[in-house]
Amino acid sequence: MNSKLLNIRSILDLEQWQKIQDELALVTGMAILIVDYKGVPVTRHSGCTDFCAIVRKNPDTAKYCQKCDSRGGIEAARLNKPFMYLCHCDILDTAIPIVVDEKYIGAVMAGQVMADETDASISLEKILMSTYENSFIDQDGNLREKYGEIPRLPVRRISAIIGMLFHLCNYIVGEAISKNMMSETYEKILAKEGAPGDFTDDSLNTMMDIKEQVSKAIMTKQLKTSEKRTEGTPRHQILRPVVEYIHNNKHENIMLAQMAQLSHTSPSYLSRLFKKEMGKTFSDYVADFKMTVAKELLENTDLSVTDISNDLGFSDSGYFIKIFKKHEGVTPAIFRKYMK
Repeated sequence: MNSKLLNIRSILDLEQWQKIQDELALVTGMAILIVDYKGVPVTRHSGCTDFCAIVRKNPDTAKYCQKCDSRGGIEAARLNKPFMYLCHCDILDTAIPIVVDEKYIGAVMAGQVMADETDASISLEKILMSTYENSFIDQDGNLREKYGEIPRLPVRRISAIIGMLFHLCNYIVGEAISKNMMSETYEKILAKEGAPGDFTDDSLNTMMDIKEQVSKAIMTKQLKTSEKRTEGTPRHQILRPVVEYIHNNKHENIMLAQMAQLSHTSPSYLSRLFKKEMGKTFSDYVADFKMTVAKELLENTDLSVTDISNDLGFSDSGYFIKIFKKHEGVTPAIFRKYMK
């Protein structure tokens, strides 16, 4: 695929999208913006709350906002679906991945809301732990007041809005890619055949078939990607919450005994069942999963090796480097050098 399509600015008409984004924020009551794969905004923030506007303008806290956007987008791309999480200020945000040819190029970020306190059906991961642990909010009366004004929405409504945005993004990106590829093909045919009046019936038929062929290709690619990403889903009911916990809590040092308690089994039984169903030991599965996430972060972000190590629950970056080299044969730094 053309390398231009791996640049979000080449895919979306950001001026037109901004108009759509502004209206969507107004209708949904959620703040919305698009970021690139580094978490850097490429559109203006629509519907940004007063609290978040203040925090994002402060250089000391804005860097944490950008890290949350970046990590949320990467996690959404890995899951191949929207990823809902809590930011460093415990505010609900969602990353909706924009993926082209299996390459993560950015995300639509929607949120800056609180889940209704009466709804106990949701448990979200806090994607980034900051050094100040929100103490700066308590120390500023105005900021504390703005924090209390953040809108609250029922989880059911939040999920419905995110689902709508996910389908809308897929449609718009798919159409944009199709349009770009048709334009490229048209230029090639024009160069070969001459002026439009000189086109043969075959070349005209080719132009008429392009959109259908491109749409089928995109759909096939999406289906294959979706299937590939769900291969690790366990069939056994006991293992499903265990694997889900591992995937949703990559920042933790997850132990077998802890998962046995979660699945209401003994550690020895869970160990045998895990090996039988998943084809590898519990500890190997956890390590392999974390190394997969590490490779994606090394390839698609500018996070330091230490930050990635911390994000994956390693207390010592030296040990992380040792484990990574054992799995991949090279250090994280060398892997990044040759893959980016």
